[in-house]
Amino acid sequence: VHNGIEYGDMQLISEAYDLLKTAGLNNEEIADIFEEWNKTELESFLIEITYKILRKKDEDVLVWSDSSMLEKGEGYVVDKVLDATGNKGTGKMTIREGARLGVACSTMSASIGG
Repeated sequence: VHNGIEYGDMQLISEAYDLLKTAGLNNEEIADIFEEWNKTELESFLIEITYKILRKKDEDVLVWSDSSMLEKGEGYVVDKVLDATGNKGTGKMTIREGARLGVACSTMSASIGG
């Protein structure tokens, strides 16, 4: 159940990030928002690492962004991460158990695409 709940938390974090990014905020501005949220009842390890990751600048890798090469140390690591996920099945087990018990698990279900 713990892993299933974390899947839901990560889904909400990713949706908030996507909404803020689409609204035009940059990584530092989004990190500031998550850091403020972490000072409220939303305080959690996942919120904390989210704002820290959003601030992490690339120091080691040469990659491209928008078809142009970035020099070593330019840009943010989060912008260079492949937008793909996987799971080990623990979220699905939680959703199945929720269905068996008659408990709605819609956020967890959305987080694993099912």
